[in-house]
Amino acid sequence: MGVMIVAGLGILGVTVAKRLGGAGSDQPEAAVAVAVPTAPPTAFGEVSLQLPPRARILDMAMDQRRLVLHLQLAGRDKALMVVDLESGRSLGLIRLEPDPLQP
Repeated sequence: MGVMIVAGLGILGVTVAKRLGGAGSDQPEAAVAVAVPTAPPTAFGEVSLQLPPRARILDMAMDQRRLVLHLQLAGRDKALMVVDLESGRSLGLIRLEPDPLQP
């Protein structure tokens, strides 16, 4: 009986170690985000960011280098504006258009 308990604990330990190490999974490995140390952001002072006419900000998200503004443009159109946090400048506007094939 003691041998079976020790063997069961050994199998359990090996299984846990394999799963923590990523071995034995049939699924493809997921991409792992690696934090790369970057220099602290430089101050850019006060900046005016030009939004499209009559646009309003619905939501925003950011990481260490970029700010993404989810905008509602004039009418019902939506867009994403990407802003560089190091310079405070807009990098571009991505217009979100409905798929014409979808009802």
